[in-house]
Amino acid sequence: MTEASKEGFREVASRKISSKMNEIIDEWKASKEWFCKPHSQMSDKDIEEQGSSLLSHLIKYVETGEKDELLAYVREDLKSKVSKGYRPEDVEDAIRFWNYLIVRTLRPEFEKEDRKNRFAELISGLFDEVSGLVSKEARSLYVAELELRVEERTRQLKESEKGYRELVDNALVGVYKTTLKGELLYVNEALASMFGFDSPEEMISEGAQARYKDLNRREVLLEVLKKEGKVTDFEVEVLTRTGKTKNILVSAHLEGDVFSGMVIDITERKKAERRLQRNEERLKILFDHAPDAYLLMDEEGIFVDGNKAAERLFGYKKEEGIGQNLLELGVFPPEEMERATENLLRTIQGEITGPDEFVLARKDGSPITVETRTFPVTIAGQELILAIARDITEQKKAEEAKNTLLSNTSHELRTPLTSIEGYAKFMLSGKIGKLPEKHEKCLKIIVEESDRLRLLIDNFLDLITIDIEGFRMDMKEVSIAQIIDRLASSMKMQLEEKGISISRKVPTDLGYVRGDAARLRQLFSNLLDNAIKFTPSGGSIEVRSITDDSSVMVEVADSGIGIPSKDLPHVFERFYQSDGSPTRKFKGVGLGLAICSEIVEAHGGHIEVESKLGKGSVFRVTLPKSEEAKDG
Repeated sequence: MTEASKEGFREVASRKISSKMNEIIDEWKASKEWFCKPHSQMSDKDIEEQGSSLLSHLIKYVETGEKDELLAYVREDLKSKVSKGYRPEDVEDAIRFWNYLIVRTLRPEFEKEDRKNRFAELISGLFDEVSGLVSKEARSLYVAELELRVEERTRQLKESEKGYRELVDNALVGVYKTTLKGELLYVNEALASMFGFDSPEEMISEGAQARYKDLNRREVLLEVLKKEGKVTDFEVEVLTRTGKTKNILVSAHLEGDVFSGMVIDITERKKAERRLQRNEERLKILFDHAPDAYLLMDEEGIFVDGNKAAERLFGYKKEEGIGQNLLELGVFPPEEMERATENLLRTIQGEITGPDEFVLARKDGSPITVETRTFPVTIAGQELILAIARDITEQKKAEEAKNTLLSNTSHELRTPLTSIEGYAKFMLSGKIGKLPEKHEKCLKIIVEESDRLRLLIDNFLDLITIDIEGFRMDMKEVSIAQIIDRLASSMKMQLEEKGISISRKVPTDLGYVRGDAARLRQLFSNLLDNAIKFTPSGGSIEVRSITDDSSVMVEVADSGIGIPSKDLPHVFERFYQSDGSPTRKFKGVGLGLAICSEIVEAHGGHIEVESKLGKGSVFRVTLPKSEEAKDG
């Protein structure tokens, strides 16, 4: 019998005998009060110890088939229960003796025969089981069956090992087995390929130590292995067959002086991490050295980070603000708190806000005017708010100074201009007598240029008022068709003097817009004046209009000199002129079209221009219809 067969037989025999012995012990405990005095006084522990002793002898008897193993227990037991002269010679005598002993030790007055018979039956069953296991026929049959099972299990293990080996050989990750000394015992195809070898055998022949870029790192790995018995995700720099550096993660399990595990190539991941780190460093430099103040806060307004410009702007060190609510830090005065809170809530909901102007307070209490924008951002999985603040304090002061200067200058110019124009008109009226023709001509020029200068001053004042106060408009239902008809009639003499024809293709049912009638007249007056100014004698102007459900579109087209393409993007800028030289042919300071753009924007519309040099220009104005006109 092989060792495996012996072990299997021993296990089955032990299980069968133990099961029956447990039944006997349980019955013994339950029945001990009906036994004679020595047995009735036994504790449960004594019964268990005696049962265990018998069990160990029975198992040895079954294993060896030698009666002495069983009789040894019987002899020990007989010393306390029967006369010293009794010596059973074989198992059958022992079985008869135990049956006889059980019956004789029960009390005579015990009337429950089923209890007595049950115990005797269990004892007989135990020895029947033992006798069956000891018989040669039973042992031979069981051993044969067991050896067949062992053979089948061995075959299954071999197949399993073959399948496991195929799995390992074809794994996508590297798998290895090596000694502590560095001798490679096994590598799979993936690992050999990872290190640039043509086959596992080629890599095995070179050993493990040649693959380490730094052998000190290998020593650290071995120390951890010896101490812990295993390592997980141990990072190492290694060399391929051609000397190229790779980054790998090693997992290993130590058994004796051999360890095995897996290898994952993380070279590309490390490169990506280094690229990301470099990008983060570059972004950090840009963040820290940006000219505008950058502030990061969470969705509750708690300050997370800021740049150097933010420190300079607000007078706080970054460390002072971290963890503080920006709205409660003292930067926002009470009158700005509501707008700031509203912007924060809008940004939390995913909106981009700004540009908005705020008057804020520095740490020392001094006011600063800033232009802010806020953006929702996600950094490292955290939803944050980026606020960008630009200091426009000096810019606002300069604008206010400029506006004050222009306003004062315009008012100062208007006063003497009124006097000059008034005296010139008075002299032309003839009330001081008839003037020489030459003098009359000069006075007419004075009046004419006074009117032009007055218009220029009015335009200046308009722009200053717009900048300081915005448009103050009296919004009503306005007919664009009526405005254009009246303007064309009022300019009839001016058109005739220059020999320019005008045609109107404006339907009377064009519809209404909601706007300021005076400002809209100013808009189209400026466009028509512009067309007349830049259209030579004999040219033409056409005003045409179309409408749809939501808007009115008006075009003022001329056959004038046109605008160079390079100037088209700038025509609506203040003070811009295509010809800015002192000797330019056409007078003006470049405010008319700028005011047109401001008026259109204030009405929620859009203005654009198309032009070709020498071919003329088309100015296109689109205004939204009033709600009543839309409903109609």
